Amino acid sequence: MMTTLRLTVISAPADSPLTGQNLDISVAGSTLGRGGSNAIVLPDHERIVSTRHASIRHDLGQFVLTDHSTNGTFLNESPTPIGPEKSVPLQNGDIIGMGKYRMKVSLQQPAAPAPVPSGPAFLDDLGIVSTHPSQPEPAGANAGLDDFDKWLEPQATPPAQQQPLWGISNVEHAVSGGFDDISDPLAAIEKAQQSDDLFASSPASLDDDPDWWKGSQGDNAAPLNQAFTAPRPVVPEPTPAPFAPPV
Repeated sequence: MMTTLRLTVISAPADSPLTGQNLDISVAGSTLGRGGSNAIVLPDHERIVSTRHASIRHDLGQFVLTDHSTNGTFLNESPTPIGPEKSVPLQNGDIIGMGKYRMKVSLQQPAAPAPVPSGPAFLDDLGIVSTHPSQPEPAGANAGLDDFDKWLEPQATPPAQQQPLWGISNVEHAVSGGFDDISDPLAAIEKAQQSDDLFASSPASLDDDPDWWKGSQGDNAAPLNQAFTAPRPVVPEPTPAPFAPPV
């Protein structure tokens, strides 16, 4: 965790707007002076503050103040300046003097990060209902799993209901549960015939119309179009005898 150095301006020239302001300096360091090129500009119409008056850097775990001024940089109201290009470490509560500026040093520690919730509170933040110790869970297949594992555990899928098989020979199978309980093949055939009779005598025929079949159209060709004429065999012509000249 990085520490920040804060300079609180407790007094300043009458024309300076910095009185009471907090100037924060990170471990990257900063420069202070009257010139506009400094990271922290100290306005001073009397020109007591130098253009580049001082600098603060972070070195070996502490902040160090270096004096670059002509009129001197003072620490803790000392009558003796730090000295040109000399450095001193800064402590919490030090007072830095530059011309008519007085600034108090305070080391700001960063706030500790919030602890990461664990256990049921963490699952509650995710919108997952968890089982707290005060609510015992019945023993079962998930008895050895914690709350998070139960959330990842796939839920059992109920078995799909078997759909009946439709057809004349399967009416009895759809109604009574099939022919699995019949071991005799002849008995199975007889039971299938009974199911055919059941289907034939059922009043729930197609739209209760006994002539439903009269409007159907044949799906075969006319008999004449089905005649087949066998191809005639090809008889090869006889080969003429070879010509023999007269003797």
